Amino acid sequence: MKERIAWVDTAKGIGILLVFLGHLVETSWPGMWAYSFHLPLFFFLSGFLFTVKDSFGVFFKKKAKSILLPYVSFGIIICFFAALWDTLFATSVLHPPFLITFLKNIFYMVIQNRFATLWYLAVLFWINLVMYLLVRYIKNTWISGGIVVILLCLGNIYYKKGGVSLPWNVDTVAMALPFFFIGYLFQRYPVLQKPFASKDLKSIPLAVILYFISVNLLQYNKEKTGFGLEMYNNSYGILPITYVCAFAGIFLTVIVSNHIYGKALTYIGKNSLVFFLLHQAVVYPLLDEIYWILGWGTAYGSALRFLGVCGSKILITCFIMFAVNELFTKTKLRVMLGKA
Repeated sequence: MKERIAWVDTAKGIGILLVFLGHLVETSWPGMWAYSFHLPLFFFLSGFLFTVKDSFGVFFKKKAKSILLPYVSFGIIICFFAALWDTLFATSVLHPPFLITFLKNIFYMVIQNRFATLWYLAVLFWINLVMYLLVRYIKNTWISGGIVVILLCLGNIYYKKGGVSLPWNVDTVAMALPFFFIGYLFQRYPVLQKPFASKDLKSIPLAVILYFISVNLLQYNKEKTGFGLEMYNNSYGILPITYVCAFAGIFLTVIVSNHIYGKALTYIGKNSLVFFLLHQAVVYPLLDEIYWILGWGTAYGSALRFLGVCGSKILITCFIMFAVNELFTKTKLRVMLGKA
C-alpha cells in the first residue's frame, strides 16, 4: 500500500467541503468561488498521484476496479434514492411511480450524460486512459503539454459552437485534462512544489496573492459572462481567465493544506469518494425537506441566517456521511469501493 501524503488528504478534505458548499449555494458568491476550482482541485490531485508502471491491460483493470466498480455500485444507490425522493416529495400528481423513475435513472447512469455526481468518475476514468497514453508513448513533456493545450482549445471551440454534453462525458476530458496534467507535472518535478507544498511561513503572502487573484478573476468573469467555471453545465467563461482563476484556487489550497492539520479534514480526504458521491443524492434532499418544514428554506435573508443554514447543513451532512462511510469501509461493503 502506498504511503499517504498528509497534505493531499487535507486538500481533498477541503475540496469536499467546497463541493458541499457549492452544491448548496451554487449561484451565490461563496458557491461560485467554490465552483471556480473545487473539481479542478480533485483532477489536479488525481494527476499528482498518477503513475504508469504496468502494462495497459493491467492498468485498465486497476482503474476499472477503483473507478468503474464504485461507479456502478454507488450509481445503483444514487438511482434508488433519487427515485425514492422523487416519489416521496414530488409535487406533481402526474409524477411516475418509483419503479419507472428508478429504471429511468438506471438508464441515465448507463449512458452517463452528466448524471448526478457520477459524472466526475466517468471523466476521471477517460482522463486516466488518455494520460497513460501520453506518459507511456510520448516521452517529451513539451509535446505532451502541447497536445493537452490543443485538446483544451478544441474542447472550448466545441462548446462555443454549441456542442452538447456527450455520453460518458467524453467532451469534458479535454477541459479537465490540463488540471490532471499539471498535477502530474507537480509530482514529477519536485522543484515546482517548493513555493506551495512547504510549511515555510514565507508561503503565506503567496497564499494571500493567490486568493485575491482567484476572487478578482472570478468577479471579472462574472461581470463579463455571468458565471465562471461550471464543468457540469459546460460553463467556462473567458477561458484563459477561468483557468488562471482555477489554478490560483488550486495552489492556494495546496499552501493551506501544508499549514493546517485536522483529523476531521484528513478523514474526509481519505474517504472523499463516499462523501463526494452520496451527499447530493442521498443527504441533501432529505435535509432540504426537513429545513423546509422548519421554515429554514433557501431564502436566507441575512448573512447570519445564510451562515447558520449553510453551516448547519454542511455539518449535519458530514456527520451523516461519516456514519455512511464507516458502514462501507469497515464492513464487507468495502468491495463496492474497489478496495477488497
